[in-house]
Amino acid sequence: MEVQCDPRLASLYVRAITHYRDYERHAFIVPDSIPILYFGNLRDYRHSAIKIVTVGLNPSDAEFRESRFGAEVMSSLRPETLEPALCGYFSAKPYSAWFSAFETLLQPLGSSFYGREYAGEAPPWWMPQRNVALHTDLCSPLATTPTWTGLPKRAQDQLREWGVPLWRGLIAALEPDIVLMSVARSYLNALGDLQWRTLRTLGAATTPQQELKIAPFQSTHIVWGRAQVRPFFHLKYDQRPAVARAILAQPEFKSLQPR
Repeated sequence: MEVQCDPRLASLYVRAITHYRDYERHAFIVPDSIPILYFGNLRDYRHSAIKIVTVGLNPSDAEFRESRFGAEVMSSLRPETLEPALCGYFSAKPYSAWFSAFETLLQPLGSSFYGREYAGEAPPWWMPQRNVALHTDLCSPLATTPTWTGLPKRAQDQLREWGVPLWRGLIAALEPDIVLMSVARSYLNALGDLQWRTLRTLGAATTPQQELKIAPFQSTHIVWGRAQVRPFFHLKYDQRPAVARAILAQPEFKSLQPR
């Protein structure tokens, strides 16, 4: 029986694959890569009580230094092979060192990229979670070399022309409750004229560096924080539980609060 992909994402897979085929021979595209529309278990995400999507800029070239994806998807790229490759990412060989920067904020929000089982030896702070998060990238689903900030502006502009509309369509199809975005402030312009308000994450003790911003976007809300090498690195690890409580206490997320 042929495996079918999620019908709500089928056209987005086709767009991502077409985009990859159009650009795969460019020198700045990682050779023998695949388009990364998202990372994470889509089925478990759909069944989560709290649906969280995290956002970066574009996939890392490090994703393709090891054999993380099966030969079938690499040789026969189509929606039915791409979806299981993306869904199985966090159960195989994820780039844990980078994703832990998001995971340490997801954990106190009651969510995880890994769900109930960590891939490999779990760090001492990690706990199984019922809710599963997905990771996405705002600017492009294509892995580049050099990485995004090292790309010439012309290449960035070309990729964003495709990537940003694709990401918007993906968010509409995923319908998350919360979008956690940690990118440079300049990239927020790609989202349009949003109505941002400030969240003082640690109450009166909050410094300007510890502030987050919240804005409505489509049918969800974006929570944005600065990116410094890794996502939300302006927040200390021991502050993140308090930051998570502050996020969930916002009126925008009232329906997500425990009853």
